Amino acid sequence: MKDFIKRLPLDIILQIISYTYNFQNKDLLYDIINYKEIKTLLLEFYHKIWIIDIQSQDLEEDKKWLINDIFCLF
Repeated sequence: MKDFIKRLPLDIILQIISYTYNFQNKDLLYDIINYKEIKTLLLEFYHKIWIIDIQSQDLEEDKKWLINDIFCLF
């Protein structure tokens, strides 16, 4: 991880560091810490609905709807 951070441009590093000095929302931190688990759960959930339950012929339908739903939140 340190090698990756060292390769970032300085302005990006400074932007990231600025967040380390502020309190962060606990829900947001939970999502960041558990990103991999949450991503897996979301993919499984959408796969079950769109591929298994609805039996879409498009094998990417679940991912398309997940992306759509995420964008609708904003």
